Amino acid sequence: MSFTLFQYRQDIRRMLRDDSYPEGDIDAALNRVLLDVNSMGRFRFHEASYELDLTANNASYAIPANMLAEKVFIYDLGSNNELEIPRRREMWTGSPLVSAQTGSAPKEWFSYANNWYIDPIPDATMAANNVTVLYEKDLIPFLSPLDTCSLPDRHRNVLIYGAVSQLRPGLIVGSPEGDERIENLYLRAVQFMKDQENWNFTSIPFLRSGRRWQSASQWGHVTNIRG
Repeated sequence: MSFTLFQYRQDIRRMLRDDSYPEGDIDAALNRVLLDVNSMGRFRFHEASYELDLTANNASYAIPANMLAEKVFIYDLGSNNELEIPRRREMWTGSPLVSAQTGSAPKEWFSYANNWYIDPIPDATMAANNVTVLYEKDLIPFLSPLDTCSLPDRHRNVLIYGAVSQLRPGLIVGSPEGDERIENLYLRAVQFMKDQENWNFTSIPFLRSGRRWQSASQWGHVTNIRG
């Protein structure tokens, strides 16, 4: 279950020990933290998919406003005719070079001036199917009490601690490690989020070679190390 703005308000007011703290100030602080998260990098929760409905004899389609970077276009996803559409090399000619020919299967796509272009122009056969766009998007600011965001609930402390640290800097809060300033809890929550969401198996560094590791394969619970 995704946390709503109303639930975030409740948790923040509990930390502030003020049930009447103004909603507008809380909402503004939360949305500032969301903007900070968006600027920290591309996390997995920024990934999304979009169904592009093709229209016969129409080559251009408006790009949704919250879309940051298109990654993959897949035509007729899940069928026997599934096809990954290659992206055309950007030509930067000052205007889009659109083919005048129609076709029943897409050959390439490109973007220009907040529009996507499908080449060739879809005919009725191509338009009978959709294009699935895999892309990255920003987290959307909260507007109404029942709004949620795509930040996973396990990282909700990033928003809660971040908002509280703006509303009451220097607040001392109890934690498993003892009393801490709210700013420190926020930084720890952010680091936890980065460690989880940016984790990449292929980037795990190897141990540096050296004499102290020569007998590492023999380490165990009955050696001199563990006694």
